[in-house]
Amino acid sequence: MEALGYRFTDPDLVNRILGYCSYQPFLLQMFGHRLVEHMHAHRTRPRGTAPGEPPFFVTAEDVMAVEADPELKADITSTFRDTLNLDPRYNVIANVLAYHAHEHGMDHRLTEIELRNECLSYWPEGFAGLDIEGFRAYLHEMTGLGVLAPNNDQRGWHLRSPNVLRMIGSQLDVLTELMHAASETVPSEFIALATRRTLPDGTRAPLTAAHVDDLLGDHTNQVRLVLGSSATRIEQVSATLRAVCEDLAGRYTLTDTRGRKQFEDALVDGRPGERRVVLSDLVALSIKNEGCAASMAAALRQRPPTPGVTRSVVLVTGPDQLGFWQEAFAAGEQPGLGMVALRRLDRRAMHVWSLDTGHFTTPERQARLLKATGGWPYLTERAVALAVEHGSEDAALAELAKELETDHGAAELVEAIGLTQDESLAAAFDMILAYVGSGASVSYLLEAIGLADHPDPESALACLDALAVFDVDAAGVHRVEPLLVQCWPYRRSAAVGDE
Repeated sequence: MEALGYRFTDPDLVNRILGYCSYQPFLLQMFGHRLVEHMHAHRTRPRGTAPGEPPFFVTAEDVMAVEADPELKADITSTFRDTLNLDPRYNVIANVLAYHAHEHGMDHRLTEIELRNECLSYWPEGFAGLDIEGFRAYLHEMTGLGVLAPNNDQRGWHLRSPNVLRMIGSQLDVLTELMHAASETVPSEFIALATRRTLPDGTRAPLTAAHVDDLLGDHTNQVRLVLGSSATRIEQVSATLRAVCEDLAGRYTLTDTRGRKQFEDALVDGRPGERRVVLSDLVALSIKNEGCAASMAAALRQRPPTPGVTRSVVLVTGPDQLGFWQEAFAAGEQPGLGMVALRRLDRRAMHVWSLDTGHFTTPERQARLLKATGGWPYLTERAVALAVEHGSEDAALAELAKELETDHGAAELVEAIGLTQDESLAAAFDMILAYVGSGASVSYLLEAIGLADHPDPESALACLDALAVFDVDAAGVHRVEPLLVQCWPYRRSAAVGDE
């Protein structure tokens, strides 16, 4: 508005308008347009200027008059609700937080896990297929839309302002929306959440675009623990982050630490406003369980003392550190800490992957590839290599199936998945196969793990899920990936994990 010659008599009026419009550009544009109309009808001018000449001074009375316009209120509320309706998940997330704001006050926070669990309870089909990284992506999008307040202090998520709550509606409106959530149609997934960049060696990255966005962070102090195995290509996580940061040409500063002192120095260093990523590849460094725990504790405890200095810490861990995984899960949710588990390719992700790679592009061949590989990324890369070698995708699938039918090939898959790196976890998995068979709810899985005398069934189940051994449907039924079931009897003796 200043470019048009309008001046605010009080700088706080700008913040007032921003808050009223929830920082949403399209709402600000509506408000500004109405304010200009109002000023044309009631404009004021400094002494010595001719009527109709700028500058025009915007007073508190002008802003209050526009705020009180019932037609503008209705337009802003309608436009805001249209924003939430762009994706029904936006609407459920906003209404869950609105319910808590009505019940406990605007500053009441929900952690990511608490918020996702509540959204799941109202709309299981809408959120069951959205992992925690994808859910975080929605929260960041809603922050950008001005619906949610940024979670920079890691205390949890809440609505941006009382005006957002007003536009969402009364407590009765909120409950009505939540009660009808289950009738919504599940939206198509954003392709960006499933895309995987090409690495220098020609293979596809183990991290999706959603993973990368979460790991890089956005001017906040956070810690991300990446969990994966050779089967989900954990060894390529660091290469992926290096390639991303190089492509972004200085937008992010990546510190790839190789020792404890360098790591701890990087936790507190930096310049205000700099986007820093502190990487510690605990797999490549072969760090024991105790060392992994110490690194995570330091990352959570030691924060930059200088205002405006932030860093995203990325700790890369694998099956050799399953003891640490179980400790981390047993500790529960901690402020600033997020888990990022590498995943197999499902039907949707396989479709995106095939389009990106130019291999197995027909639905029929994608289905055959998914069946032959179980969606394990290291096997899909093997299938592409064989297809290039033989000049035939059919020949590649036939050879891959033949390899997995041998004792050696079957044992190699089990070893790549990492289950045999921890005897107690292997025993728990054995009991799951014997006790619940092809599919079961979480409660039955925990019961089976308890029968294997595992000291902490919940952390064991979380580790198995992080190893990507389950397919989970919208009803929460867990089924063990079929190719793993086929290969499990040919596993080699379980190794004793380090203490």
